Amino acid sequence: MPHPRLRPYFNALREQVPACDLPRRLFIDRRRSERQPGAPRSLVNADEVIAALERDGFTAMELETLSFAEQIALFAGAERIVAPHDVGLANLVFAGPDCRLIELHSDHQVNWAFRHLAAVCGVRYDAVLGRQIAQVPAGPGGTRFWQVSALHVRGAAGAALGRTG
Repeated sequence: MPHPRLRPYFNALREQVPACDLPRRLFIDRRRSERQPGAPRSLVNADEVIAALERDGFTAMELETLSFAEQIALFAGAERIVAPHDVGLANLVFAGPDCRLIELHSDHQVNWAFRHLAAVCGVRYDAVLGRQIAQVPAGPGGTRFWQVSALHVRGAAGAALGRTG
């Protein structure tokens, strides 16, 4: 967890990156990350979650396809971020204070590291808890497969957007 005094350092990095025409409502899609090359990530219904969020103007982004400067610009310009718990959320250090994060967790392992990082960075935080799929055996490297309610994710995103119904 970065010390709060490091915030000016990350702000300076953010200010050095030119503004880009990138989406402001993001779903961070980590299904193709290096932990499982070529295999779907453990969130098995990511397509369903993405389709639900697209109705509210969210765009799925793969961090692996972006340069470091583009990742800084992406998080710096983000107003809303929805993402499964994953190391890609370390980029929150570049998010502005108007950003809102909805982190997706599986019930088999909840880790609040990015909740704490969001607090240090002044990012408002919410979480949606999914469920491990018991009938599916663990994948390569012990990966557990899980799903989250797309309806609940969309509801949390709607609340973050100020929509109450």
